[in-house]
Amino acid sequence: FFYFNSSKEEFNKDERPIIPGQKEKNKDDNELNRLLKEDKKSRDDEYLKKLTANAKKTFLNSIGMSFAYVKGGYFNAGSYKGDIDESPVHKVDIDPSFLISKFEVTQEQYKDIIGINPSKDLGENYPVENVNFYDAVEFCKKLTEREHKNSRISEEYCYRLPTEYEWEYAAAGGEKTKLYIYSGSN
Repeated sequence: FFYFNSSKEEFNKDERPIIPGQKEKNKDDNELNRLLKEDKKSRDDEYLKKLTANAKKTFLNSIGMSFAYVKGGYFNAGSYKGDIDESPVHKVDIDPSFLISKFEVTQEQYKDIIGINPSKDLGENYPVENVNFYDAVEFCKKLTEREHKNSRISEEYCYRLPTEYEWEYAAAGGEKTKLYIYSGSN
């Protein structure tokens, strides 16, 4: 699970199709929009760095989850050596930066937020199991609500599941990726 900007601000109004008879936006509007996007991205990055003490430490949330800073960037996703559905290798832009949980959600953390422990192999510090996609999304939603209510994170941010590319990028070491086969090293 991880924590990520999900701002409700809308900066892409200039990318909408022009309605016949509607005047096209001028270049100044497009340039202002681009600058607003860059400023928002910069503010997001500064906020995440602040939470993790300038990307040198981790952010610890109210239930003890530890998050690492991952600076946005580019990486080559896919493989020519793996399964057929992993090719071709292609460049992926990870933007903006984000925080990702360093460890799996424990049964104790899950129970603290959801109120039940669905796991079969019991242990407070064991990873929670028997959780489907919808259960995980509900966990993220309720954790976000708690963190907002207690002013632990800005209202602009929320917890959510990483995309496949975000997970692969973080597991490979982010912008300093060494193209590891396994998470962290070979």
